[in-house]
Amino acid sequence: MALDALQQEFAQRHGVITDDHGQPQQLVVFGLGKLGGGELNFSSDVDLVYAYVQGGESDGPRALAAEEYFARLGQRLAKLLDETTVDGFSHRVDLRLRPFGSAGRVALSFAAMDQYFQREGRDWERYAWLKARAVAGDIAAGEAWLQTLRPFVYRRYLDFTALDGLREMKAAITAEVARREMHDDIKRGAGGIREIEFLCQALQLIRGGREPVLRERRLLVALDALVAAGQIARDDGAALREAYLFLRRLENRLQMLRDAQTMCCPAMRWIASGLPSAWAMPIGMRCARHCVCSSSASVPSSARCWRHARARQRPMRWPITGAACPKAATRRCWPRPVSSMPMVPISHCAISPRARA
Repeated sequence: MALDALQQEFAQRHGVITDDHGQPQQLVVFGLGKLGGGELNFSSDVDLVYAYVQGGESDGPRALAAEEYFARLGQRLAKLLDETTVDGFSHRVDLRLRPFGSAGRVALSFAAMDQYFQREGRDWERYAWLKARAVAGDIAAGEAWLQTLRPFVYRRYLDFTALDGLREMKAAITAEVARREMHDDIKRGAGGIREIEFLCQALQLIRGGREPVLRERRLLVALDALVAAGQIARDDGAALREAYLFLRRLENRLQMLRDAQTMCCPAMRWIASGLPSAWAMPIGMRCARHCVCSSSASVPSSARCWRHARARQRPMRWPITGAACPKAATRRCWPRPVSSMPMVPISHCAISPRARA
C-alpha cells in the first residue's frame, strides 16, 4: 500500500518509466533476512534491496533518469516505513545489504545487479540472498530475476568453499561478542540463534546446487529437508528445532517488554512478569557444550551450567565450520536437554545463551 501510494505520487510529478515494450516499470523490492524467510520477530529490522528491470527516462513534465527515479522512490519508501510519528512507526528499514553496501546506489537495474554479482559478489552475500524474495512492486519480475541469481547462490557442484565465508562471518561475530561483552545475546552469543542458522545455511549452500529440495528460504522447512536428505541426523534435527523455537519465542518475549530491539536476556525476575506461569524451563539442563554441572545447591543449575562451560577452556573444532571453539567440552555444538531435570518458572533461573529448554 505504501509503495502504491508513492508510485501514484511519482507518476503525477515525474511520469512513468516504460520498458522496451512500452509497459510501465515498477520498483522491485527484495526482502532479505527474516523478512525474506517470513520469520520476522516482534521488533525486527526489514532488510530491503531495490532494483528495476531496465534503464530509461520518465515521461512526465519533470523527467528523471530511471536510476534517480527509482532511488528517490526507494528512499521515500524507507522513510515512510521508518519514520516515527504520533502513532509510532511501521518497521525499521536497513538498506545496507544492497550491492556495495552504504556506498552503493540505492537502486540498480537488473543488468547492473547481474554484473555486480558476477564480478564482486562475496560469500556472505550468498547467505544473504539465500532467503531473498520479492516482497513489493513488480513481484513477478523480481522472482524471475531471482531465478537467474540461483547459480550465484547455489553452485552446481558440491561447494565446500562456502565454509570459508562462514568461518569468516563466525569469527567476526565471535570477536564482536567478546569485544562488546555480549555473552547474554541469545542471537549472536555461543549456542544462539545465529549458530543454528549458520549450520542449516552452510549445508544448504554446499548441497543445494545438486539437491533442489534444499533451496528453501524458511529455516525450519530447510531443517526438515536436511533431515529428510540425511544431512542432519533425525535426533539432532529434533534438538535443533526445539532449541530454535525456544530461542525465537524467548527473543519475541524480550522484545515485547518495551518494543526494545534487544537480544540480551538479563537474569531478572521481572522478565517473567509478562509470561504465562506455565512457561517454564528445566534448570538442570546441559549447556551447549554438554558439560557436567556442579552440584552447589546455592546457585541455580542453569547458571552453574553456564559458569562451568565458560570455565572449561579445552579447545575443539566446530562441526561443519571447523572454527576453533575455546569453551567446548564435546564434539556437539548444540544443546541437549536432560529430560529428568525438574521444571521451575523461568523467573527462578538465569537463562544462558548456551542453554535451552
